[in-house]
Amino acid sequence: MMASVVMANILVDWVWPLLLFIIGLGLVIFVHELGHFLVAKWAGIKVERFALGFGPNILAFRRGETEYCLKAFPLGGYVKMLGQEDFKPMDADEKPDPRAYNAKPIGVRLAVISAGVVMNVIFGAILFIAVCMIGIRMPAPVVGLVMPGSPADTAVITWSEPMSQPADPAATGASRPANRIEGLKPGDRIISIDGEPAITFQDIAVKSVLAGSGDKFRFEIERLADGNRPVRGVATVGLQKTLIPGAGRVNSFGIMPAQDTVFGEIENLITDIDIKTGDRLVAINGQPVKYNWQIDRIEKELDGRPIKASILRKDGSGKIDLTIRPSVKNGEQFIVLKDGRILRGRLLGVENGKVRIGFEDNTEKSVPREDIRGENLDILGMIPRVEVRALHKDSPADKAGLRPGDIIVDYGERDNPPTMDDIHQLNKEAVEKNGLKITILRDGKILSPLVVPEKRNGGDPIIGILTDSDIGSCVLSGVRKESAAAKGGLQPGDTITAINDVPVKSWVDLLHELKNFQGKDVKLTYVRGGKPETADMGLLTPEIYQPQDYRFDLSPAFGAFEGLEITVVKYNPLDALAWGVSETWRIILTTYASIHRLITRDVSTEAVRGPIGIGSAAIMTVRRSFMHLVYLMAFLSVAVAVMNFLPFPVFDGGHAFFLILEKLRGKPLPLKVMNAIQMCGLILILGLLVAVTWQDVARAIRGIW
Repeated sequence: MMASVVMANILVDWVWPLLLFIIGLGLVIFVHELGHFLVAKWAGIKVERFALGFGPNILAFRRGETEYCLKAFPLGGYVKMLGQEDFKPMDADEKPDPRAYNAKPIGVRLAVISAGVVMNVIFGAILFIAVCMIGIRMPAPVVGLVMPGSPADTAVITWSEPMSQPADPAATGASRPANRIEGLKPGDRIISIDGEPAITFQDIAVKSVLAGSGDKFRFEIERLADGNRPVRGVATVGLQKTLIPGAGRVNSFGIMPAQDTVFGEIENLITDIDIKTGDRLVAINGQPVKYNWQIDRIEKELDGRPIKASILRKDGSGKIDLTIRPSVKNGEQFIVLKDGRILRGRLLGVENGKVRIGFEDNTEKSVPREDIRGENLDILGMIPRVEVRALHKDSPADKAGLRPGDIIVDYGERDNPPTMDDIHQLNKEAVEKNGLKITILRDGKILSPLVVPEKRNGGDPIIGILTDSDIGSCVLSGVRKESAAAKGGLQPGDTITAINDVPVKSWVDLLHELKNFQGKDVKLTYVRGGKPETADMGLLTPEIYQPQDYRFDLSPAFGAFEGLEITVVKYNPLDALAWGVSETWRIILTTYASIHRLITRDVSTEAVRGPIGIGSAAIMTVRRSFMHLVYLMAFLSVAVAVMNFLPFPVFDGGHAFFLILEKLRGKPLPLKVMNAIQMCGLILILGLLVAVTWQDVARAIRGIW
């Protein structure tokens, strides 16, 4: 029974989407070759073979003078015309047949060569028009995240009217608030860029990718003021170089797309919270949550106590209320280094293994990535124990019997609770020793299973857990160098019980009490080996503690949300035609820009996908909906047209280049030269195909698709 269920899942999730993609790709190739075929027939050229795919024939038949073949491997195709010999030498004085390809005028041959590309562009546009008339869900042009210090963050917005109304608008002399506000915010909807409508977030991304580094754009923005009153504004936004993992440094405005309040894929996670994929978050502590960016605002009001989350079930069974405990984390501008220093600045990006950090005085500092501590929480240098918040199914942690809520009190029999940094290092040791004992505290009981981390090719060993800080009890797993805790003599394993004789039971209690002792001497009472001790932490200065260094976070409990999408649909055929043509033109420009950035090395070759990578991405796309498959086919059709018309040997663009040279020279290139160029081009293409396929395989093994 279990085997049949697994097989059914494989068929539905992998085999069927892959089959649909192959059929769609075959149709794109068929349209391309059909263009060559139809124009060749129109020109009176004898077509000897029309083949779809490569390799041995699956199906072949002859009708008239042409053989039609369907071959085993659908990644390509060709139309074989009389007199079109790519590699077979011909005698210079040999006269071609009047119906041969090489007997036709250059203009006719150029039309035949170009026909496949033209057909692909037309086919892609037709599919885009059909998609638009039926409707497709695409990323909304709404800001979800603004990178600190980015052009979007520092842009000055001039609003058409004040963003807030006076308390008594009728009052005499009521002052109107300023209508100039700095920086885009999560939830801002981008209406247009330089007067061109931004229908989807892709329109915004393409603008930045195609732009020059010094370009600036006029954004028209809509923001909800006073709760739900839409107000429009304009801002001039420039570009910055942003490092995208696997893609290199690219131009961007410094914004990311918004998320919805619908929970994303969580079936592969084991959690202790009853949330399912497709459920929707509708309220937190009674406050309605209509937009994802409202969560961040609500988090700023949390005090660490458990919250009530109202969830609307996808299956229609109604609404449920869940009690969820927020996490406590270091703030985004609280960066802790392994040498004990604290940097209060904003992360600007990562480049060449170094993290760029910007400060309020507009200065920057680059710090080696490995010099930054990885713990979630650091209070006066005290690091809490690690708690398992969730774990991946069938991971080493799952196989060892770990469960959400487990507190890691030892790993590798070191007799001390490990920090998150310790766990990363001990995973490497565990691989070498075929496993280490990991001691966990669960419901007051101690368990010590053996865990064997997975060694990923090119990556660090993992045990497959999503971690959080054990904020329910003030037990230390680590002490930061040169910190107040280190100077006070605290050690891993100590339990804090009071601050200046005020009892505390959790790290949340400690944070609340620290606010009351700012600028005062602080002493902590702790227990070590069953005996109470006192640690003198000294004066609580802003250098070692600021309340804003910490935040309450709901994301570990909620997990990932789906992206915010809109339905792109045009019922008017003329509007759909305009959108289809615009989308086709966008794909053409984007493809050429991507090639240019690869050549100039602005984009890493790691961003290139081979057959395996394209197939994997296609499977994920096809799973979404049939319309996404049609959109993918349209995209591929246009992209194939662009790639195939590059002036490269073997491609149609290479043949067109030879024809242009023939026109300029008054005669074709020598056959030996043409054949040598074609052969070198074929070898290079095959080499590139092997290289990107190997990169796909390595990426799959590393598990970073």
